[in-house]
Amino acid sequence: MRFISLTLVLASVSFNGYAVANTCDNAVAQPSASEVIEKQMRAFRQTDFGAAIASRAEAGSLVSLRSEAISVDRNVSHPDFAKSRDFAYAKALVNVQAKFILKKQSELAAEIVTEEYNAEPASVDLQFNDSDRSDEWVRIGDKALRLTEAKLDNALREEGVSDAEIKGATREKRVDLFRESIARKTSRRAFGAAAGVIPVKSFEAVDCNGRASVSIMAVYSEKNREFVQAILGGESMKPDASRASAMPFELSVESEIDDGSIVYEWGIRKLYDSTGLPLLASYGQWGYVPQEGMAKANERRRRSALNQADAGALEQLTLFLDSQANFLNETSREEFSNSFVKVNQTTEGTTRTEEDVSEIVERSTEQFRARGSVRLTGLSDPIHWDRAYPHEQAQANVVGSVIYWSPRAEDAINRATGQRADRVLTEKPIAEQPQGEAQSAGSKVKNSADDF
Repeated sequence: MRFISLTLVLASVSFNGYAVANTCDNAVAQPSASEVIEKQMRAFRQTDFGAAIASRAEAGSLVSLRSEAISVDRNVSHPDFAKSRDFAYAKALVNVQAKFILKKQSELAAEIVTEEYNAEPASVDLQFNDSDRSDEWVRIGDKALRLTEAKLDNALREEGVSDAEIKGATREKRVDLFRESIARKTSRRAFGAAAGVIPVKSFEAVDCNGRASVSIMAVYSEKNREFVQAILGGESMKPDASRASAMPFELSVESEIDDGSIVYEWGIRKLYDSTGLPLLASYGQWGYVPQEGMAKANERRRRSALNQADAGALEQLTLFLDSQANFLNETSREEFSNSFVKVNQTTEGTTRTEEDVSEIVERSTEQFRARGSVRLTGLSDPIHWDRAYPHEQAQANVVGSVIYWSPRAEDAINRATGQRADRVLTEKPIAEQPQGEAQSAGSKVKNSADDF
């Protein structure tokens, strides 16, 4: 489905997943794709779902994050636009993870410093020695300084710095040692906590020059982290009737294919089936350029692109779980903290640090891919789709593959193969209710804030 305007297409906001086309006026300065996404985000926060997420984040029950607007390298009219767009979404996901790690690391560092420096001093630190018996004000000032240094020394000991290192270090060096030890400890813990970061929505815009940008919104919560750990640990799951979807997941996907909103679904989603059991879905995409009058060649291109989308969806799902497993792995966390400390020592400024942490996460992800070990039973067959990208200058078709894991499907396969099937706890069955969309767009809202 294509949206035609007199010039180019610029979208405003749609939170049901439909693209909205606006006519570009060359006589008026037009916003960039990144600026349109910022406008989308402001409008999104006024929706019920956006407001509920913001409210829970303010209350401290989850962390809401959004990636920077990541530019798509190729113009919307370029034959490789759909492929370049897929890469941009992957960068957006890494950016969200880096933002979370930095945010969590800063919070943990503040907690540790506050805890160490608010602690009551030891009694020996409050005693005056004979060498202190001089001018009273000098004496008081010197004791205050030594009290501070004593707390610093104790904090260094708590972080594993040896007495020999502390004794041989100048005051400035001890401060540096403390800063490094805190960075190492907190980055390790923050990296581990990233297992609870799950994408919930995507945003996308094409400006009047045909330049596109994408962004991903994700949330972190302990509920998410426990869900991931339950999958990795083979734990049983119980349906929650209050979370049950209005229709089976596959029917929901078919509806998105029919209305075109499937184009804006990318990556991992935590959803619920019609009985209230959680499922983990993966939306893979790729692209190809059909040529007029070349039906057989087009079918070959289409099949090749769908194979890429299948591989992308499967890799996203397995890499997501491999990443989560490695976020929780002590060796991986130590490797990350070593890299993080090195970045902190050589980098100035928050923005640059965020870029560097993104690079570390990317390198970590490649390592996860190389040593991946998570294997899932209960994956669905892929659901395929093929649609023209909804812009008048686009040459490429976008194809997609949707796969998902569910505890019920895992049990079904295990029973069929004579294996133990205990992923789903006994539940009361719930009757399914089948039911019957420069531009900006975004994925549909599939959740309520309480899902996380």
